[in-house]
Amino acid sequence: MGKISVISRSIKLKNWIKNILILVPIFFSSINFSQEIIVGIFDIFVVLSLSSSIVYIINDIIDLDDDKKDLIKKTRPLASGEISKKNFINLSIFLILVLIFFLFLKSNIILILTSGIYLILNLGYSLIFKKIYLIDIIILSLFYIIRVLAPIYYFNLDFSLWLIIIVFLSVTLVGFGKRYMDITNNLSNENFSSLYKEKELKILIFLSSLFLIILYLFFVISENTTNKFGEIFYFSFVLFLLGTLRYLYSLFKKKYSDPIEIFTKDKILSFLVLFFGLFSLYSIYLTN
Repeated sequence: MGKISVISRSIKLKNWIKNILILVPIFFSSINFSQEIIVGIFDIFVVLSLSSSIVYIINDIIDLDDDKKDLIKKTRPLASGEISKKNFINLSIFLILVLIFFLFLKSNIILILTSGIYLILNLGYSLIFKKIYLIDIIILSLFYIIRVLAPIYYFNLDFSLWLIIIVFLSVTLVGFGKRYMDITNNLSNENFSSLYKEKELKILIFLSSLFLIILYLFFVISENTTNKFGEIFYFSFVLFLLGTLRYLYSLFKKKYSDPIEIFTKDKILSFLVLFFGLFSLYSIYLTN
């Protein structure tokens, strides 16, 4: 059981939850969930999950020395010595082979391009972009845009600029939050360094939140949204606003090591996200 736990933490299995973002463009396109759609969703999820785990392992290898100096990241399997660097590399090779086999089995150009772009962009981030102020957050946000675009092109869905911008701003907000957590978790760590300062991150987080809330409001009241989902969808703004405010409260008032913990351990935020999702499904599929 110990080895399974180490492997799970090494590939960051819990972070696979990020890939449910692929459902967003599908839900908002109001398409019916046929067997073909479900199989396609599974294929995209597998490719993105394997690709992200490969990236996590590569990043941990590249950042090994820095992770050992971080009060939170030093507990990761590789940095803590729970798994050797050799076995860590072998694990990455195994995942790469599984991904190649799966892509060969499916022979789908969208899946191949999704995986290729995701891996190349992440490699560029690990080696170059993460060292550049603000560019690091923008590139991180693009990883989530890939998660949205993959099902759009795979299923040939209607392209929604509103959707892309809202997702981009949302993950940008979370990205700034992650940098803020890195700093606050290492206040007593003299070896820790960051591109950002705590005060400026608070400003960036506030501005991102404000723009996101305003943008979502315009999206909700737009004629196209009203015609597609009905006026009942207006109520989703209240849930979106409450969820954003609760995220900010958890970020500034509580002690979390990463964004996943905020969304999974904060029960109020988890409830708001779940309720928002269920209400959106109700508005999109059951009232039209």
